[in-house]
Amino acid sequence: MGRVYTFTCPRCEYQARVSGATETGFHCVTQTVSCRDCRALHDVTVRLRVAETTEAAPPKSAKKLPAPDAFRPPLLLFGQPRRTRWLELKPLCPVSPSHRIEVWTAPGKCPRCGMFLDRDVMPYRIWD
Repeated sequence: MGRVYTFTCPRCEYQARVSGATETGFHCVTQTVSCRDCRALHDVTVRLRVAETTEAAPPKSAKKLPAPDAFRPPLLLFGQPRRTRWLELKPLCPVSPSHRIEVWTAPGKCPRCGMFLDRDVMPYRIWD
């Protein structure tokens, strides 16, 4: 479960709503980065859970009938569970992929003036 906080600079009053570190959710992992060209903080996706592609099962013969004990109630209401894998992504600035970025962790410096940012006590958003 990820949390997003509001970070504020006491000198230049820059505000950013980012996690401030690596945050893990059920389907993705985000990392806070500082863009030197935008002079801003961003949360970017660095890992993403995707469904594995599997080959289609061969068609079953219409002549074969399953055994009576093969009829069991389904374990899940919405179908069979899918196999998934984690896809690693290169962190890029969301404004332009050619921008220069670096990993940023709290407590960290303001990307505009260099002062340390203050973090709110309560999270701005909780995501999964």
